[in-house]
Amino acid sequence: MDPAVHEKWTGVGNDGILSNLRRLDGLLSGKKIYIRVPLIPGINTDRENIIRTYELVRELKSVIQLEFLPYHILGRDTYKYLDRPYPLQDLDSMSRDDARDILDGIELPDAGVPVLIDGELYSQ
Repeated sequence: MDPAVHEKWTGVGNDGILSNLRRLDGLLSGKKIYIRVPLIPGINTDRENIIRTYELVRELKSVIQLEFLPYHILGRDTYKYLDRPYPLQDLDSMSRDDARDILDGIELPDAGVPVLIDGELYSQ
């Protein structure tokens, strides 16, 4: 949710993404949006980012589900194949329990939609 952090790790800010998501929400009257957010330790797992994600979901009328996805290392081989350095080389994969521990440590506002962790319904 932090534009500077997003730009550091992706090369671009997130203003366009968030703007498009809000625009899509306005255009989809009666349709469904599923939000999926990878949890990457030390990058977007802080309290402020998680709460701002919940606040965004509450703002959007077409969102019917928010899913947090534990970080995994499956992209490492792709980077190796492309002969590119993998920027998250020092991170290990997270389990569903690791992701649950992150969310459990944050007092979350009610998002108004079901929250899942890696396909499993989450509740505090």
